[in-house]
Amino acid sequence: MTLLEERSLKWAEKEWQKECIKSPTGKHEHSDNTPDNVWCCKHCGLEIYIKSHKKKFGRKMVFVEGPFVANEERNVREAILTGDELFKAGFLPVVAKNCFVWNTIFLKSESFWEEYNEAMILRADCMLRLRGISRRAEREVDFCNRHDIPVYFSLEEIIKAEGKDIL
Repeated sequence: MTLLEERSLKWAEKEWQKECIKSPTGKHEHSDNTPDNVWCCKHCGLEIYIKSHKKKFGRKMVFVEGPFVANEERNVREAILTGDELFKAGFLPVVAKNCFVWNTIFLKSESFWEEYNEAMILRADCMLRLRGISRRAEREVDFCNRHDIPVYFSLEEIIKAEGKDIL
């Protein structure tokens, strides 16, 4: 089991332990006729999909990151255009540069964005690192490597490697 699968299973178990108001015991009880990759409560119908199997149910999530500071407008535009191409190819892109607007309205610290991006990366299936110099993007590549999250460096590379299982 990969680290990602272990994290997903721990999350699902935690969610599953929440109360069920329709159950006589107050706890969710697994229905025996559901697939192994889904936990379904026979009382309330709550379904929890284990993340390691989500490719069967939806698009693969890709965290898109690259340079920002050198030429903000161009870099934000490139990231969003790349995200659009990923979506057209069947992925679910999370474009870090979309936070640019958030930060212009509510200025956040570097540590806030580091924590935010790491949380998003942990939910992603992989990362697409756009070309250009960026200390933050390099830290995020290191973070992905420590957490066994694949990192790709071009749109073509990610589509070739990850695209075979997308819807």
